[in-house]
Amino acid sequence: MLDSGLSKLKLRRFARREDGGATIEAVLWFPVFFLVFVMLIDAATIFMNQARILRVVQDGNRLYAVNFFSSDAAFKSWVETSLDPIAPGAVATPAVGPSFVSTTVTVPASDIDLSGVTGLFRGLTFTVQAQQLREL
Repeated sequence: MLDSGLSKLKLRRFARREDGGATIEAVLWFPVFFLVFVMLIDAATIFMNQARILRVVQDGNRLYAVNFFSSDAAFKSWVETSLDPIAPGAVATPAVGPSFVSTTVTVPASDIDLSGVTGLFRGLTFTVQAQQLREL
């Protein structure tokens, strides 16, 4: 009987103690902060890859402007092949006029999203466009 009363007393003391309260709060908030951190990394990766895609498109437009490519198909192939390491599903659409070269690249967001954990960018497509004056 005495043992039962002692254990109830210990149980009440344990319930009243506030040690470890911060640990519980930290455990509850950690997943939220981790998710926000992953979303920031995903957004930064998307912007970085978008800049890399723009660089490839601009380089291709410059090469086409000085008549480096023999045809529009060769130009489109070069751009898409150059984008394979960055975005394998990229589709380039060149538009060549008498005085300009314009290229539009459409990329699924899933190709340039780093983790895909959040699923926020699922189903989205990004478009990158660049123009260059041609050498006459």
